[in-house]
Amino acid sequence: MEASSNKTRLENLGNLEKMLTWSDCHQLVPPQKELLAFVDRITCNKNVTRGLIVLLQQACTSISCMEYEQTFNVGNELMNFTWEMLNCGHWKDVDCCWLQIYSLASLFKAISLMKMTDGRSKIEEICRVCDMGVLMGAPIFDDILNQLLKIIQQNLPQIPNVVEEKMAGDCPPTHDAGDGEVRKSVNYLTCPSMQTFKYSCMDAVEPAVIRGCVDHWPAFKKWNLQYMNEMAGHRTVPVEVGSKYTDDDWGQKLMTINQFIRECVLPAPHGGKPLKQGYLAQHQLFDQIPELRSDIDIPDYCCITTAEEDGFDVDENVDINAWLPKGTVSPCHHDPKHNLLVQVVGRKLIRLYPSSCSPSLYPREDLINNTSQVDVENPDHQQFPLFHQADQLHCKQLILQPGEMLYIPPKYWHYIRSLDTSFSVSFWW
Repeated sequence: MEASSNKTRLENLGNLEKMLTWSDCHQLVPPQKELLAFVDRITCNKNVTRGLIVLLQQACTSISCMEYEQTFNVGNELMNFTWEMLNCGHWKDVDCCWLQIYSLASLFKAISLMKMTDGRSKIEEICRVCDMGVLMGAPIFDDILNQLLKIIQQNLPQIPNVVEEKMAGDCPPTHDAGDGEVRKSVNYLTCPSMQTFKYSCMDAVEPAVIRGCVDHWPAFKKWNLQYMNEMAGHRTVPVEVGSKYTDDDWGQKLMTINQFIRECVLPAPHGGKPLKQGYLAQHQLFDQIPELRSDIDIPDYCCITTAEEDGFDVDENVDINAWLPKGTVSPCHHDPKHNLLVQVVGRKLIRLYPSSCSPSLYPREDLINNTSQVDVENPDHQQFPLFHQADQLHCKQLILQPGEMLYIPPKYWHYIRSLDTSFSVSFWW
């Protein structure tokens, strides 16, 4: 009898916890008047049909009146329509109003799912809906979707442990340059002053490996596959599928981090290579999962700006991206911004070429014209005859080790191949 009473008490406590959780989420939803004013603002003078505006207004009203089934149906319809608008042309040409509408529709659908069920049975779907709104939309109502995700994260079911593999040693500690040539090495600096870094690296347009500046990061003690799985295994992220983005079979896929680890990082069930080649690349993971952001710091060197960059705000203007590869390649390319690449786990082979080598690297003539046509580790010298001399005279090669930070100047060509399962963070400014 006592056991039955204790079971009932635990069930009641569980139900109370669910009620409190979803109540916390629903309290974040703005009142009807504010929702309608927002719809008016984002659709004003935009190419939005009257019918779509009516649907948005209906959803604002129904969620305020707690008519969750209708809100769910309208929210779903809005997401499907807006998805088409987001994917009908180049991303840079998509009007911000469609991003905001997609996020608003995601909010409607997520809240409806919470209220139409006990919430727990749909919590992973609710998480995915919110993540899609974050990934494909734009921040609305004080970044409400990330606020919801912070509450949801505490109630997600535990993901089974991944089998942690050896994080280094997939390749020998040294790497054959391929043609027997000894290449130049980069400069190594230990905790340079801001003035030294600006003069020796930025002003000189010279790459350098910096040591002793990020050792204090909690990431160096925490980050491994199991930690990522525990912290963010349920979260949906964009993954590049294929060895490198210039391959014909390269593509992108949305998957959870747990799925990415199981399919693209860990060995196949019976040994051997992972089931797929995948790359969590150039993704603003720390905006999506702020808990991971506390494991790193923006290096002080990102504060250094040029004269025309007065009023520069580090938090607003430094792009922080996560890179989680295994056996993947970033073809030789250049970027328009200063770049500090921090290696947290594993190693990367990197080759560097100054911008003066551009003609010898044969830039592509399509949309990715910042990318070389040359496979720098296995070049076709007949097709690209100028490359050999540029490679001999100007190539700098290094293996970036955990705890090291590589500065890459704007327009400086760089080729990167992961030697192990590795975690990296880049800072662009």
